[in-house]
Amino acid sequence: MEPSWTHVAAGLAAVLAAPVALIVMRRPKSPLARVEARPGEAFSLRATVSGEARLWLRYDLAYGPVEDAWRVDGEVRVSVDGAPAWRDAVRLQFNEEATSRPRRFAEGGSFYGLSAWSGPTDTGSAAATVFLGAITAPAAGAEVVVAGSLTPAEGTRATALTLFISR
Repeated sequence: MEPSWTHVAAGLAAVLAAPVALIVMRRPKSPLARVEARPGEAFSLRATVSGEARLWLRYDLAYGPVEDAWRVDGEVRVSVDGAPAWRDAVRLQFNEEATSRPRRFAEGGSFYGLSAWSGPTDTGSAAATVFLGAITAPAAGAEVVVAGSLTPAEGTRATALTLFISR
């Protein structure tokens, strides 16, 4: 018996279902709280969280005159009800993923991103949302505080640095 187009389509759908489901599950949900971080200055984000949550960073950068030479460094500290939960360095740069030890959380890197380069003007831009880490709070709820700072490297200008907590 020869496979029909229906069988081929069903097989292809089955193969693609798992990767598509993973992308949808990893996607940032509506923010519980967010803060706009100013480059090089301390930030603080407070939220009441129950159970599991995720910390994300949305960045939008302009850079030049060296193609693909942008970078943001910093540190993030998370506490739950006043007790330190985790602390990590953040290093974002061209062709690199967000650090914050993604292997510790079995997840990392960009959810989505875009970048552009204009050779005649020697300028570029990069934007993405990256997963920084998991936050676990008691089921009854707890105050979560995320603090730190993010500093763009020379030649990189941050037009937006937004940290947010979502489910």
